[in-house]
Amino acid sequence: MENPVVLLCKRGDSSFVVVLSHSLSFDCLVSKMLAKWKNLTQGCFSISYSIDGHPNCILDCNEDLSALYALAVTFGIGQVDVVVNESIGSCLGVTVDDGSSSSMAVVAAEVISDVVDGDMISSFCEHGSKELKSDAWRKAINGVNQVFVGGAAAFRDSLSKYSLFHGFKFIYIRNDSKRVAACCQSMKYTWFVKANIEKPSGLFRIKEFINEHCCGANVLSTSSSRSSSGLIGRLFSETMRLTPSKRPVDVKKELKLEYGVDATMEPNHVRALIRETKFDFEWKVGAVRSHLRQMSEDLERMERKLREAQQIRNRLTVL
Repeated sequence: MENPVVLLCKRGDSSFVVVLSHSLSFDCLVSKMLAKWKNLTQGCFSISYSIDGHPNCILDCNEDLSALYALAVTFGIGQVDVVVNESIGSCLGVTVDDGSSSSMAVVAAEVISDVVDGDMISSFCEHGSKELKSDAWRKAINGVNQVFVGGAAAFRDSLSKYSLFHGFKFIYIRNDSKRVAACCQSMKYTWFVKANIEKPSGLFRIKEFINEHCCGANVLSTSSSRSSSGLIGRLFSETMRLTPSKRPVDVKKELKLEYGVDATMEPNHVRALIRETKFDFEWKVGAVRSHLRQMSEDLERMERKLREAQQIRNRLTVL
């Protein structure tokens, strides 16, 4: 019997362990990380691992994970250190390594670039130094080769958050489960992104990205049409399920407090969203209860059959 191989996954000061097996997929590993670290943003991090003499091995697909498993089994490696490298840092969108002067230079350069390019974070950041949940949206779309676990749906979600943060409207040029292309809604658009499923890995990856604007986009300008009902509904669906009596004004206040977003939805639209979410939750609860009742009935039938079989067995024993 082979000794187990464990992945010691580390992000900042926190770590957790995942058992590596031949059946563990890359998507499953990423899902475990997202479930463990709630504030880890989809598509905004990379994964690497270290083996003796190779401190920064890339891990971004099933093939890499299978190769790691084969190495561990072949050389009898019981533990592999896996590091989550985030491509964002607070409000600046850079990775900062503790104690590294070169990283501080990168931060300084990023700040100067933001000011020169007109990306004036301080002009909308009324929260000052407070970290908002929307800070990670700044680089929800960050460049070519970025992978989205969850396919086209995860990419579209990141695109909505990115456009909301940077304050521009976009339109889909192509939009299906295999490929998505979008551009700025401006008549003379320059901003463009295209992503599709990559073969044979099956990963959904950005293939083209032109990060230039001629429409005067500004951060957290919340007039973007594609960032209204759908995105707001996803952000607050869990809260609405827990408190279905929440008023529209409460929803708007939470958007402003937690995300720095001024919601422009009509009150009736928000009420409809709350009713829809409440109905969906109640329907799911009813479905679960119905399933439990069916399981209980099936269990009772099995117990009756077992009792009948036991009675027949006892009779045969007497004979």
